[in-house]
Amino acid sequence: WPRDPPLAAAQFDALRRRRQPVVLSGCVGHWPALRCWSHAYLRKALGGKLVHVACTPDGLGDAVTRTASGEQVFVKPHEAVMPFSAFVDLIETPLQPATRGGGGADGRSGGADGRSGGAEGDSGGEEGGSDGSWRGGGGGGAGGGGCGATGDRRAGRPVVYASHQNSSLRTEFEPLWRDVDLSLAWADAAFGAPPAATNFWMGEDAARTTVHADLFDNLYVVVRGRKRFALLPPQEGRALRRRPYPAATYREGAAEGTATDRTAAGRGVLRAELDEPTSEEMWSAVDLEDEGSAAEVRPLRVEVSAGELLYLPALWWHAVSQRADGPRESTIAVNYWYEPQGSSET
Repeated sequence: WPRDPPLAAAQFDALRRRRQPVVLSGCVGHWPALRCWSHAYLRKALGGKLVHVACTPDGLGDAVTRTASGEQVFVKPHEAVMPFSAFVDLIETPLQPATRGGGGADGRSGGADGRSGGAEGDSGGEEGGSDGSWRGGGGGGAGGGGCGATGDRRAGRPVVYASHQNSSLRTEFEPLWRDVDLSLAWADAAFGAPPAATNFWMGEDAARTTVHADLFDNLYVVVRGRKRFALLPPQEGRALRRRPYPAATYREGAAEGTATDRTAAGRGVLRAELDEPTSEEMWSAVDLEDEGSAAEVRPLRVEVSAGELLYLPALWWHAVSQRADGPRESTIAVNYWYEPQGSSET
């Protein structure tokens, strides 16, 4: 994967026209965020500010899983609103292995008919896959901050991830504006417009993004930790075997119930419940990080480190995992969604 010096607008425009991913270095070296975005700094900057947090039992939001009754569904994360400091408290509480089974995720990846986003994150236990892939591990620890305890693969607390995508850097994380660029001048010039959205991402290692494709061109900057992307070109989507699944959402339930549903006393559990009114979502159960699940596809793999930027053209399929710099740390990123039709390309 090429690591290139900063580009002029005309250089990036020529690169962008190739419609192939590329990793760039030297584009954001001036950002104070690369030097100062520790948990202590972020706590001071954001403190009690309310932020949206995606909560899941196993780190997979927007994914194929099974309900308590065994039905395969497409499930979205439970979205909690909590003080930023409470969110960091959760990340700094180690995940520990669950002591019992439960109705966990069955299809370990998603797909998309052109939606943006997914979950990504940091801290907690890890397992190294046989192919060197990163896998979220563990479960457990302290709950709180509006996310229920887990009713599945993890005990005590959910996997959490700040992944709200409604231009969250410009709204919920406004105090961090001075530490980054709200848009990239050379990219603005190449696309002929500023980004449609600028988002802040922060989470723990156990959270992963399942395979999906976006309608926007994505400029994705890693600020802390490392991200690993598994990529497929648009024409490879047929190999993902997408099909419609009933749509569901993780919701908090009472701690009372069957032994499978109970977790920490006095806290709710997260369970996948069908949406009302009912609907379906086209998704994939192929896990690009699992050689068995993805035997018929050969994704391109790239690791993006702090200070590097991945340009990912619209409609490229991608799954994402991440690793923080140490235990109880987080992986943090900023991304820019650019409208492809807003470019000089016709």
